[in-house]
Formats: sequence, C-alpha cells, structure tokens
Amino acid sequence: MDVNSQTFMFDYLEKQIASMSMSSTESSSSGGSSTVKSAEEIKADVMMMQLQCQQEEEELYRMPPKRQECPICLITMQEGQTQYQACCGKSLCGGCMHTMLKKAMKDAACPCNNPKCTAKGNQARSLCPFCRTPVAGSDKQTLKRLRKRVALNDVNAVNMLGLFYAHALGVKKNVPLAMKYWEQAAEQGHVASNAYLGDAYNTRFDNGRGVPLAERDWKTSARYYELAAKGGHIQARHNLAALHMNAGEPKIAKKHFLIAAKLGHDDALNVVKAGYKQGMFTKDEFAEALRAHKDSHDETSSGHRKNVFADDDNTWAVKWKTGLMSVLAEEEEEYEGWG
Repeated sequence: MDVNSQTFMFDYLEKQIASMSMSSTESSSSGGSSTVKSAEEIKADVMMMQLQCQQEEEELYRMPPKRQECPICLITMQEGQTQYQACCGKSLCGGCMHTMLKKAMKDAACPCNNPKCTAKGNQARSLCPFCRTPVAGSDKQTLKRLRKRVALNDVNAVNMLGLFYAHALGVKKNVPLAMKYWEQAAEQGHVASNAYLGDAYNTRFDNGRGVPLAERDWKTSARYYELAAKGGHIQARHNLAALHMNAGEPKIAKKHFLIAAKLGHDDALNVVKAGYKQGMFTKDEFAEALRAHKDSHDETSSGHRKNVFADDDNTWAVKWKTGLMSVLAEEEEEYEGWG
C-alpha cells in the first residue's frame, strides 16, 4: 500500500472510532438514538478503500508512460537536461539548444576568426529553435515572459516561477513563495513540481530550498515523490526508494530501485548491482534491469546531445552547469545500504 492510501485509510478509521465514541457518550447522556455508521457500513467502506488502495499500488509500481519528445529533433528527452522556453512554452532538449547557440555564435563572429573581435559586435543573438523569438537576455526578462505564460494558465511556467524564487534567479530568494507556486502546479498534476515538493519535505536534504528542517517529515516527502514517480519522474522514484530504505522498508525500496534502474537512472542500477551481489535481487531481475537501462539510454542518446558539454567555453553549456538557464538538477537522496 502506498503512503497516500495508507494515510487516508488510517485517517478514516480514526474519524469513525472518534465518531462512535462521541456518539455513544451523547446517546447515553441524552437517551437518544445514534446516527453513527454501523459496523457493517464501516466494514464495507474499509473494503472499498482496500480495493482503491490496491489499484493505486498497482499504478505506483507500473512502468510510467514514454517520456516527451523534443519538438525539434523528435528524440525522447532526458530528464534534467531540457530547457523550458518562456517565449513559446515549449521544452527543448539540450542538444537543440546547444546547436542553436553554436550557430548564433558562428553567424555573429568576425571573418578574422578572433572570438574577441568586436568588428561585427560579436553578439550571439540566439533565437528560440522552436518559435524563432530572440532568447531572453537576462533572468529578469525571462521572468516577465514567465508571468505572461502563467496568465495563459501554463502550468510549466508556474513550476518555473517556483524554481526562480527558490534559486534567486532575477528575484530575491523566497522559498515559501516558491513552494506556493509548486503546490499550485502540483494540484494541476505537474510531475516535476511534486518532485520539488518531495525535496522540500525530505528530512535528509538541507539545501535551503524547503520547509524548516523541524517541520520536515519523510512520509510527506514520500507522498509527493509517489505522485511524481507515477508521472514518470525518475529522480523522484530513486529518492522514494532511498526514503523507504532508510525507513527500514527494503522490500518497498527494492521495487522502486528496480523501476528507476530500468528507466535509466545510473545510481539506481548501481544499487541493484550491489543488491544482486548480496542476494537482494535475483539474476533475472538484475539482467532485466541492465537491458532496460541500456534501452532507456539508447532511446535518449544522439550526437548533438553528446556535444553539449564537450566545449566548456560554450556559454549555454556553462550556464546549464551552473543552473542559470533553469536546467536545474534535482536533489539526490542517499541511502544507508542494504545492510
């Protein structure tokens, strides 16, 4: 049973028990009849919730749908290596963004081939590969575009606003406001926002981008990670596995590590490998994870993506590395091992 379903059932039973106790007291004091549900009705409700919990558990451990393709190169995008374009609301892969900037730099270069020459202004005025709008020249300009997208009910823009406030990109850092945006996007089913909220409540993260440590709770974190994992968020799946592992629930952790490994998560595959050596995973499970992991990487690989970080002088790649282009790496939960 997943954390969300388990919590809901326990809350229901607690309310019914409290209601029965209160009604019994009132009935005995007033001599009136009770309006509390009968034992048979409560039993029927519990059976219905158990069925619902079973269905939700099946959904949680089901392999998620195929990830989105880049609208430019039509290759499946890699998690954490995409950029949201506030001009048109599209998410593009790093390879296409890299190619766009290299072309702009080439077009702006002086014929003397000196990159520092200013004869032609040497300004690489990049255009969005999708809508051909000039890219924003600063984080503040991107913020203006994001707010316009939010006004158009673009849930991806709402999520990005949360990132900008969490990382102080063009605005003063405001974590509570960032979480408010993430919660708003999560209510609309945004997968990454659920993952960020999972990070914010994770008791093992002290990154300054979540609720105060004293208010954090691993079960709250797990609930958000579960929602993100159902939507196909690989890092959230890995973090969820680590949470259960550290909570002393290796059987649940094992299922999530296997799924994350099959989806292409390198660290999850290493966990499965270590677990196989210790007898926690069967030979067939390890072999299946290896094959699926390779297939996942092959599905998202391409020549233009491999070149993204090849040139450290590439402006876009450097900004990507430092997180200034909003391609922000999710936190990675560590676990204490199979023990």
